[in-house]
Amino acid sequence: MKSNLKISKKAFSLAIYFLSVLFFATVFLCIFFITAHRNSLFRKNASQENRIAHVLVIGSYKNEVITRQIYNGAKKMAEKYNSVVELYIPTFQSSDTSLQALFDYAGYINADGIIAFVGSSDKKLVTPRDVDDYKIPLITTGTYVPELSQISYIGNSYWEVGKKIAEDAEELLMNSRGDICIINNNSSPNPNDSTLLNSMQSYFRTFKGINCKVVPKVSLNDTSDVFICLSEEITIQTVQFFQEFYPTKKLHIIGFGSNNTCEIYLEKGLITELVTINPEKIGEEAMTALFEYKSKGYTSNYITADVKVWRAK
Repeated sequence: MKSNLKISKKAFSLAIYFLSVLFFATVFLCIFFITAHRNSLFRKNASQENRIAHVLVIGSYKNEVITRQIYNGAKKMAEKYNSVVELYIPTFQSSDTSLQALFDYAGYINADGIIAFVGSSDKKLVTPRDVDDYKIPLITTGTYVPELSQISYIGNSYWEVGKKIAEDAEELLMNSRGDICIINNNSSPNPNDSTLLNSMQSYFRTFKGINCKVVPKVSLNDTSDVFICLSEEITIQTVQFFQEFYPTKKLHIIGFGSNNTCEIYLEKGLITELVTINPEKIGEEAMTALFEYKSKGYTSNYITADVKVWRAK
């Protein structure tokens, strides 16, 4: 009986010993990982604080998708140019949070540079200035606004874009024969639209079986095989028109633009193809141009961006 009691006490002591070792080992590991994590955060924060430039990427709520992609491209270049890149987009659709308000905010925090996606509805923009009233270096893409003192605009070779759209439209026809309707309701002269349109018409003229017309909007009796929209607004209006009057009819619509609504239409198969610029490449090019300007005092006034074509599944 005494022997069994001694064994029991010994086993109990061993259990207490191992539990104590396990407890102190656990405490040590917790302290080690917490310390390592804090050191990691410290190094990260110190690295951020030592960055020499603060760049903002901004855009409106309705252009959130493309602005985020531009930001992703710009962020890739942050370490190369020893900079901090931040994204500023309104979290909800509000007329109170305009692109101009974001410009003003950039001036308030003394940003070193701005990369902005300017939508076609962004009107009467004033060049952003810092607290000392100096112009903040601004690079824009999207819609070109000549009144802005942008150091560079990243756009497209619209002749090549037009040719690409025309080639894809021709492929949607049977044996390169059929009717193509180009929708362009831009009442004010726009050199980019003119170049885009001339390029497409020039391509279609090489096919005897293709009839091409240009209209300001689609009509109920239009029986064209392919509809080409020359802006985001036209793309949305055209899809909504056909959804209202011909909801079950399968149509070939080539859209142009990159806002959230256009992408939703593409996912639903309401648009056959969506032509847009390459957003991440724009972010990279913008950072390169911005820091070329900061180091040399000049950069290219116009940079050609890549084009992406998204097709419905």
